[in-house]
Amino acid sequence: MFDAEKVKNDCVEWIRGFFEENGKGCNAVIGVSGGKDSSVVAALCVEALGKDRVIGVLMPDGDQADISDSYKLVEHLGIKHYVVNIKGATDGLKKAYHSMISGEGEGGALQMIREAAKQLKNVS
Repeated sequence: MFDAEKVKNDCVEWIRGFFEENGKGCNAVIGVSGGKDSSVVAALCVEALGKDRVIGVLMPDGDQADISDSYKLVEHLGIKHYVVNIKGATDGLKKAYHSMISGEGEGGALQMIREAAKQLKNVS
């Protein structure tokens, strides 16, 4: 029979062990969408490491109607969080993709990807 609590506890122990072995004292940084996957991961990390060692990163793409789910999660878990609007980066990647498939050449697309990366760098 499936034992959900045992599986959860095994996951928590695995997270603790991983951080003990690979990043003792390091924080878990999680992209928080407010969906099931990131919510479960964030909750498991909080249980494994404590809320002071878990950081949520909310990444709306411009104005995002469902970003409130992400805020509810980080508030419920009591974790520090940052908001990084990725609209400039995603717009740059979309533009690069469209230029590649429209035949404008890879040189222009590569430049647009670099510009998108700069936009991400400028957010921090």
